[in-house]
Amino acid sequence: MIKRLTLFSFFLILTLNQTFAARLDFKKNRAAKVGDRVFLKSEVKEAMRQSKVSYEQALEDLINFEVLYQAARISIPLPEEKAILELIKEEKQYYALHFRREVESISDQEFLNSVGFENRSMRDYRDYTIKRIMVERYLNALYAEAELKNNTISQEEIDTFIKDNPRLFKKSETYDLMLIYFSFFSKEGRELTKNEISDKCKAAEECLGRLKGGADFSKMAKTYSEDLYSLRQSPIGYYGKIERDDEYTKKRFSAEILDSFAVADMGLIEKIFVTKDGVFIFWLLERIPEREITGEDAYAIAMDEVKKKNIKDAKKEIERKTLEEYKKHFDVVIFE
Repeated sequence: MIKRLTLFSFFLILTLNQTFAARLDFKKNRAAKVGDRVFLKSEVKEAMRQSKVSYEQALEDLINFEVLYQAARISIPLPEEKAILELIKEEKQYYALHFRREVESISDQEFLNSVGFENRSMRDYRDYTIKRIMVERYLNALYAEAELKNNTISQEEIDTFIKDNPRLFKKSETYDLMLIYFSFFSKEGRELTKNEISDKCKAAEECLGRLKGGADFSKMAKTYSEDLYSLRQSPIGYYGKIERDDEYTKKRFSAEILDSFAVADMGLIEKIFVTKDGVFIFWLLERIPEREITGEDAYAIAMDEVKKKNIKDAKKEIERKTLEEYKKHFDVVIFE
């Protein structure tokens, strides 16, 4: 009996010690809290990585978003299930469109990777989407209440904007190309095994060998390629024109690929390019040098950008005042 009690006491003390250690570790890793929502330092570091900002900025962004969400919960109802699913579907379609692919070819995992949710699930992204919808609807209601309007924009403002933003008025080097793509995902969206990926790379090498031997690129694309967009073009395998500095170009094609486009001769680029999502083979049709945008085209771009900037600044001021007000009501704490 005494032995049993002693053993029970030992396990009780061990459990209490483990619980205390876990609580201590949790406290040490707290970064901030908004009401009952606690942000861990690991969350802030992940936000830093995704947004490429400082720790302080990432923490401020997380706190501000949570404050706006809590404010939205007071003012507006939860979004309908249809709205949640439609937004996620639209985002997948947008991602597919920019990479000139069919949305059916985008797996959940590839999509999650593209939005910075590599180590999380679609359920996590759904919860985040609910928050985004609520914050957006809440802010839009505030903007509508403020009746934001475009002010008259002077020629001086236009000229100053063009002078201060030279990169906006340059069209970066453009490449017109065809491609053959070997995906590292199955048609169902499953990530392939190492052996399956090895087989895809071997198939790409085989295809490249046939092309080097004079095989027709469109026929090889029809035989091998898994890029649904280019398979539906004429000629088969045609991908179209891409700008080197375009955000989505840089997301789909690695720096190695873009550097090759910049120096390669027209025709077949005689190597395979392996990326995290698959293998590419390219045929370069044309390389169009960088050019400057001037005249009416530049004026139209500047006018549009200045209008957007003015409205954006007005929205930022509304958001700043809202955050200032609600941070007084919610329990916002930043831990040392």
